[in-house]
Amino acid sequence: MGADQTIDWRNAAVSVLDWWHDAGVDMLVDDAPRDWFAAPEPLVIAPPAPAGVPVAPPVAVATMPLSLTEFLAWRTGADVPRRDGTVFRWRPRAR
Repeated sequence: MGADQTIDWRNAAVSVLDWWHDAGVDMLVDDAPRDWFAAPEPLVIAPPAPAGVPVAPPVAVATMPLSLTEFLAWRTGADVPRRDGTVFRWRPRAR
């Protein structure tokens, strides 16, 4: 109570910028200018495919496993999505 609070604003600003950097925000501006007050672009709906064009049948989605052992077996099995390695994984960056 009654203690004089002295805040070092430079350290506080550096701490906030470090937090945003750790969160993945690495720049404060966008590459292209943006009109924040412009009306949104209208939604464009693609026309339906013609009747003569064959449509691929829907792929059945496998149900997720309910237990840890089922999950581990599923995760290393052939039914796992993106098994071909197309998923991009981020790696930690050294400071």
